[in-house]
Parts: sequence; structure tokens; C-alpha cells
Amino acid sequence: MSIPIELTGAILDELTDKKALSTCRSVSKAFEDLTTPRVFQVLNLSRANGSHIAFMELAKVPNLTRYVKEINFRAEHNEIDGNEGVDTIDEAAATFSQLAVFINLETLCLYFPPEYENTVDEFDRNISPTRRLQTAIFEQLANLDAGKLRIWELEIHGLLAYPYPSMLLDGFRAFLRPIARLFITLASIDQRNLGYVDLAFMEFRWRYLPTILLASTCLESLTLISDVLVTAGPWDSITFHHLTSLRLGKFAFPPSERHSGLQAFIIRHAKSLVSLDLSTCCISIEGREPNPLSWANIWTTFEGRMEKLETFVFDPFPGRVRPRAVAGEHQEEAEQLPEYDAPKYEGYVTFLPESGLSPYLDEPPPDPEADKHAFESFQRVIAARRSEKNSDKNEP
Repeated sequence: MSIPIELTGAILDELTDKKALSTCRSVSKAFEDLTTPRVFQVLNLSRANGSHIAFMELAKVPNLTRYVKEINFRAEHNEIDGNEGVDTIDEAAATFSQLAVFINLETLCLYFPPEYENTVDEFDRNISPTRRLQTAIFEQLANLDAGKLRIWELEIHGLLAYPYPSMLLDGFRAFLRPIARLFITLASIDQRNLGYVDLAFMEFRWRYLPTILLASTCLESLTLISDVLVTAGPWDSITFHHLTSLRLGKFAFPPSERHSGLQAFIIRHAKSLVSLDLSTCCISIEGREPNPLSWANIWTTFEGRMEKLETFVFDPFPGRVRPRAVAGEHQEEAEQLPEYDAPKYEGYVTFLPESGLSPYLDEPPPDPEADKHAFESFQRVIAARRSEKNSDKNEP
């Protein structure tokens, strides 16, 4: 008795082992037709495993490249174990010159080391290999024939927040234009000269980040997470007409920007936003502000203006962080901080000239009870909206 082809396909969908799927290709012509699209649907490339040669050979076979819908590239490799079998930076970057031949490619995910690499570049001892690799990859992307690409989902994990001249080219903007889902985590530390890092990071945030965002005119979902708390951003110049999902991490709302900046950027998308996640975001407060901005202010404004929102996430909740008692210590003892230690708070920061934004506040933030009540009220409104929408769907 033969198994229906639909059932065979369902069974093969449960196989996650690429080697097992590849073996199935040799069973019969029917199995080859079923398994080939599944084998090549997702390509996992690794600089550490030396994927360059195999990828370049695959790019020469149109009957196989047409099945590829997702490419994941991992740049990490262990320098301690040596470089045998590892793709060079030039080889790894050259991989991206062939993306246009993958005519059905939809998703591109780039994973870079999340921390500063101890090694230095052989040509410039101030630049890590990761930064030189990113520079080379972005140059390749800027030179692609964007008209042949169908990529709508782009993830860049560990994007070093530095100026990349190729990002300003028309070719790079054309590559970004059809992107509907953009996920970026920023890494700010790449060089040992931290004074230069601050200046380069500022230039990236004010010139290069806006270029990336403004070029993505079809954006529906945006995730942007910084590894350090930042207040400045290009928010006033950016609007997306189709944005339904927004997630921001480690961005601070300046105390003086109630009708501009980040808060205004979010409210501009009230007509389209369905999901909003501001976890790890903070409000920067100054002790002498007569009417300091608070989360209660922001959430109350959102409640009245964000008419389409169905999901709102914020974690950790604003408030004082209570020190954890160690073994044998009472909670009261744990909270008896030295006089020179200011209490630590979640959701609020202040600017210190010597260290930047800090969660250790000499003066407590605005009324925490007001924050709690505003959050609960906002969530009740959202829950009622979801319930009403589900009721409408269930009506005959």
C-alpha cells in the first residue's frame, strides 16, 4: 500500500536533520521531487565552517537556487582554535555578491559576535575583524541588482554602530526599499579608543541609522534594540505608513520632548500600530524639572491616542529595585545602602557627566502609584479592544 503524497510531505516536514533529508533525495525520483525543496529552503552559512566554496557552487545551479527562501549567516568563529577551514573576511563577504541568483529568497539573517573581539585587523589595529567584515558585506549589498531581489525580511544581530559609507549609496537604499520586517540589534563597542567610539556612535545614530530607516519605505514591523541606553535619535524625520509592529529596546525618552522625539514618533503611527513593545526603555529625568515626564504621562497619552493597539509590552516595570538579601541576611539589612550609594530604579535614568545615563537616582522619580494606575488602565482598554474584535470575528 502506497502512502499518499500529501502524507509523505507532512512526514518530511517533521524532519529537521538536513543530512537525513538529503539521504531521502536518493530513494526515488518521487522522493527527490519532494525532498529537494525542503533541503534547500533554508541555508545556514557559517564562517567558522567554511561555507563559502559550497555556497558559490550552489549559486551556479538555478534548479536548486530557486528553492532557497531563507539564508542565515553566522560570522562568529573562535580565533583560539586557529583559522584552518575558516572563511576569510573577503570570502565571507563575497558570498553576498551572489544573492541575486536566489530569485525566491525572502529572508536574510546576519549574526555577528555580540561582544568586542580581542583580535585586531591585520591592516588596521583599531578595527576588529567584525567591523571589517560588516563593511565588506554592506559594500556587496550596495552593489546588488535590487530589481532581481525579493527579500522582505532582514535581521542584523550585532550591527556595529559606526559609519558605513556604502549605506549612503543608492544601491544600498534600493536593497532596503522592499523590506517589510526589519530587526536590528546595535553594538556600540568595537574599538579600544572609547572617545572615538562615542563620536562614531553619534554619527551613526544621526546620519546612518536614519538612512537605513528612511530607505525601508515598505516597513510593517520594526525591532531596534541598542546595547547601551541612548536618548538621541532621528525620530522627528521618520514616518512609516504601514507600520503595525514596533519594538524598541534601551531607548530613553528625553524629559523635554513631550511633543517631539520618540514619543511623537510612536503617536504618529497610532493609525496603524497594532503591537508595541518598549521593554528596557526608560525616561531620562532631571532633578530640577518643574513638571517631569513620567510613564503615567506617556501611557495616559497612549491610551487616548493609540486607537488600533492590541498588544503593549513593558518590562521591567518602573520602580525602585530592591536589593536581594543574601543567605543569613534580612531584607531590611539588604536595603540599608551606604550613604554614597543612590537607590537604583527601573524605567527611569538620569544623566551623569562621568558615566552617561544612570539608573541610580538621588531623587525618586514621579509618583510610582500613578505609573501603576496608568499602566493598568491602558492595559484594560487594550484588553477590551481585543475582546471586542474577537467578538466581531465570532459573529455569523
